[in-house]
Amino acid sequence: SLVAANVISRSGPYFLSSDETIIIDKGSKDGLKEGLVLLSGEGAVAGKIISVKDNFSECCFLDGPKCKFAVSVSGKNKTTGIAQGEMGLTVKMNFIPQTEEIKEGDTIVTSGMETNIPSALAIGKVVKVDKGSNELWQEAAVEPLADLDNLNIVSVLLSN
Repeated sequence: SLVAANVISRSGPYFLSSDETIIIDKGSKDGLKEGLVLLSGEGAVAGKIISVKDNFSECCFLDGPKCKFAVSVSGKNKTTGIAQGEMGLTVKMNFIPQTEEIKEGDTIVTSGMETNIPSALAIGKVVKVDKGSNELWQEAAVEPLADLDNLNIVSVLLSN
């Protein structure tokens, strides 16, 4: 089930963080807890909850360095990695084995390997692949599907 929440503040250090975060107007009294995923109005992943109080929660956006998601390429369960924001500028998918095929235009989704986050939630599209000189891993730049600059209302996906 989903809980709708208003974004009531941006940036901070409100709890323990020093990176840009948002505050939403729902908290533990509404069934929220750390690690739950935020969705945009279109249903794309926007971020996750990093700290919860009774009546409000602090959240990180997908493109921020505090946000990490276990992800995979849609339709390719073996092509997995970790998506992490890079200073609010982009999202990088790291730790993709060199043996796996990933290309521009691929859709990146949650892998289901994290507690409280189901598989197949849309993260973004691959815009660049870097095989690099590292012989074990490749990485990809991912453009988020959620419009993170204009979010005023989010939905929090409650886990069972």
